[in-house]
Amino acid sequence: MHALLLLSVLTIYFLNNLVTKLDYSRDEWRFTAPFTPLTPMGVDFHLTLHRAEDLLLKTHPLEPAMYPPFAHMFFLPFALIPYRAAYIGHIVLLFACNIAAAVMAVRLAGHVYAPGGGRGGAVGPAVIAATAVLAITSCGFMLSIERGNYDIYPAVLMLMALWVLIEQPRRVWVQVALISMAAHLKIYPVLLLSAVVWRHRWRSVLPIVAVNAALFLVWGPHEAAGCVRAAFEGMQGTCVWMGNHSAMSFFERVVDRVGPAPRVIEWACICIPLLLWVSGAALLVRRGYSGRGVIELFLLSVPVMSVLPSTSHDYKLVIVYPVIGMLLFIFLSAYARTGGRGALVRAVLTLVLAGFIGKPAFPAPLFWVNNKYPFVVILQMLVFAQIVWPEPGSAPESAAGGEGALASVSREAP
Repeated sequence: MHALLLLSVLTIYFLNNLVTKLDYSRDEWRFTAPFTPLTPMGVDFHLTLHRAEDLLLKTHPLEPAMYPPFAHMFFLPFALIPYRAAYIGHIVLLFACNIAAAVMAVRLAGHVYAPGGGRGGAVGPAVIAATAVLAITSCGFMLSIERGNYDIYPAVLMLMALWVLIEQPRRVWVQVALISMAAHLKIYPVLLLSAVVWRHRWRSVLPIVAVNAALFLVWGPHEAAGCVRAAFEGMQGTCVWMGNHSAMSFFERVVDRVGPAPRVIEWACICIPLLLWVSGAALLVRRGYSGRGVIELFLLSVPVMSVLPSTSHDYKLVIVYPVIGMLLFIFLSAYARTGGRGALVRAVLTLVLAGFIGKPAFPAPLFWVNNKYPFVVILQMLVFAQIVWPEPGSAPESAAGGEGALASVSREAP
């Protein structure tokens, strides 16, 4: 099994990072960037940091905000050092957070799906290594470094929130604080507050309102109002290019390539991931709250976060790799316990999807292959299939001596 993972990761690296350098039309190697670099380096980091400095010192007239007010507060410590050093420190943190996200995701899956360790838990270290390598060799990670974008920060906060939801389910304020900080760095993690509402019901209302009001007003009402205006303006248009894997951008690429298409296709692109989330979440709620349910709600939610916003540049794909790591652990641990071929097939399909998700957006002989929307949605379908038809051996080992602390404590009464 370890050999399968190693061979898969090496094959993905070979196809995505070496074969793509071959230019058959010119019969030469082409060592160009898989995207167009922008100036200055780390432009998103530069804009976020520059606005934080302006908010603090009030040295320049402020333009409309690109990110929620808390994001600019979050980056203030970087303003204490020269920009180049700050940018280098930022990309080192991005690298470290991608590794940390892989470790946290697989360990969470291990605690819930293989609480007793054994043959199922033995695959954990190999899956962590494979997930980390897939993440840091992906085009999405490279783009996040070049732009200085920070989607991996909210991803780590969401994983920390999952840990608290499962390990310490009564600590509603900590859970809300972690998810809300993620949502005030990038708006889309707000979807994960559904897990807190599922666990605590009406008791979650006060923490959600109080924490989010405090974070939203961290720079005062004027900046908060500007953020709302900028958010509505940003929803009016879509930045359409091959490296935007949002549902709307994918539809526009379809129109560009094959001619006029009925709007029902656009609505289908938007509604498919949404319907998968609603259907899967409803099934999980009907089964009752559990550690496994929280993990599966997270797995179901991340693809929606990735493709539903109108602008989802490929640097956002770093949030998908924790999902890939968890799925690989679930399927490979089930295969280790039962030897079922279905689990192995699902694991191989996950690796194939990881290969397509990590490939460069260019060159683009087939736009639907290079745009990541279809593969993120297929990954969500795989999660949905696991919820509806769990692979034998992937359930917590209750029959073999209890569900383990992390899987069972989440059912305790508040």
